[in-house]
Amino acid sequence: MAVPLVCTLKNCPIEWGYVHYQPSIGGNAFMAAAFGLLAAPAIYLGIRHKVKLFTFCFVTGLVGEVVGYVGRIMLHNDPFSKNAFLMYLICTTIAPCFTAAAIYLTLSRIVVVYGEVISRIRPRTYTLLFSGFDLIALVVIAVGGGMAAVAVKQWKIDQGTHIMVAGLVVQVISLVVFISLCFEYFLRVRKSQNRLNPNYATLRHSSRFKLFLYALAAATILLFIRAVYRVVELSGGFRGRLAQNEVLFMVLDGAMVLLACIILIVFHPGLAFDGVWKEASFHWGKKNESNESMMQDITTHSVPYNGKR
Repeated sequence: MAVPLVCTLKNCPIEWGYVHYQPSIGGNAFMAAAFGLLAAPAIYLGIRHKVKLFTFCFVTGLVGEVVGYVGRIMLHNDPFSKNAFLMYLICTTIAPCFTAAAIYLTLSRIVVVYGEVISRIRPRTYTLLFSGFDLIALVVIAVGGGMAAVAVKQWKIDQGTHIMVAGLVVQVISLVVFISLCFEYFLRVRKSQNRLNPNYATLRHSSRFKLFLYALAAATILLFIRAVYRVVELSGGFRGRLAQNEVLFMVLDGAMVLLACIILIVFHPGLAFDGVWKEASFHWGKKNESNESMMQDITTHSVPYNGKR
């Protein structure tokens, strides 16, 4: 951004900085502390209920948010700091990808609980599909953010910004596909009540599991709102009006992600699945071709298949 290396708030206008305002110490410290405090119950619940991969993704997202908001705090006194700007930009943009990944991991297990036979797509396909989306988004956002932050010439900055927007668009598409597939599966479940997996009938009827499904939907919508905002924000460039509006960022990015994370703690999947998280996982082998062999799978492998598709 052509900022002199010796620039400080005393000898350079703030418009020469990476952000054209001094980020609020109080607001950003609150966000950093809130995300940091959520890590403790996330780790505890993850270990207690043995939801390892979900916990890894979720906690990684929380740590990323903390680092991002620490970067914003550093920008308060030095808006010309490249390192602080990189911390803020890349971490707050990438961290929600890990939160979304944690959410994606629940869908394959929900399908197993209700019945794979009802689903148009096999559980493992859901996992592979959204893992692919997330990986692409992570790489593209990281590359674009790095290019834009270290660039000096405006055309290179714009190029990096456009790459970041492309990564965020992938994230939006991923969430749209996820929401669509969830809704489609919900409709199929309602029309196929006589084909539900009997192995998890008690779990499905528990109020805790039902609340978890509503909570998961709410958290997903919050992340979707945040992703759409970041696409619109960065489409105008780092110097754009939206990118330089702290209030909008704190509400449409920070608050959306924080609420989603709080929801995932309160309605944690480990609690919702009541000890059968691992049991409800899918297996990579071929699905059996007969009802008899599927029922044998339920007995011997605890994989709740319920018929032939």
